[in-house]
Amino acid sequence: MDLGIPRGIESYAISSEKETDNTIVARDANGTDRTEELVQDWVDLPELNIQGLIDASVLTLGSGTVTSFPTGSGVGGGGKGSGKGAGSGSGPSVEEYGDSLYSADPFYYWKDGALLPHIIYIDGDATFKNTLYHGIYVVTGDVTLQCGHETLRGVIVQLDPDGTTTMKGNTGDRYKFEGGLVAYGEVHDSGNCSADVQYVAEYMQIFAQYANQDLSRLPIISWKYL
Repeated sequence: MDLGIPRGIESYAISSEKETDNTIVARDANGTDRTEELVQDWVDLPELNIQGLIDASVLTLGSGTVTSFPTGSGVGGGGKGSGKGAGSGSGPSVEEYGDSLYSADPFYYWKDGALLPHIIYIDGDATFKNTLYHGIYVVTGDVTLQCGHETLRGVIVQLDPDGTTTMKGNTGDRYKFEGGLVAYGEVHDSGNCSADVQYVAEYMQIFAQYANQDLSRLPIISWKYL
């Protein structure tokens, strides 16, 4: 645990206002255990522009198992503003969200010549399992990361101070989480699977830009030349 003066939230693999289980490992980009440096339990998280994140979301889902993520054929699984469970409903079209939703890294998508991060808002509890996820996931309820062969490349923001983020699964399983976790509630593992987060500075820096600034004043990440 980092006991010094906290750095910016973008500098940590795990940030929480409550307790983080000491069995959870935070790794650097090389896969080395850097838990002491990359996990921060805050008394109060830095002020974040949560409404700005929600307003910038390309997709809104309800409670349930998240079964899809934005793809080149449209943002799949529960259209923006729908009250349906995660993974149901039709997604917005390519025309709504840019000429190409795929970039070299599906964490991003093209819109109006700019490269922007996928931001997905989940109003309720969310379970991540059985697929590959990309983007920034803003979740109002509990978060469950089901260990196994899944991968999440991006950032999860768990908003409920009375909620939990839990990594669980069978003995020997590992949840492949590459990016960062920001939790207002407690962060736990089930005691069985290998629970760790591999820090990706790029994703956390993009998250911090969106969470801390006026979105109308954000710098362009990249231009697409036609």
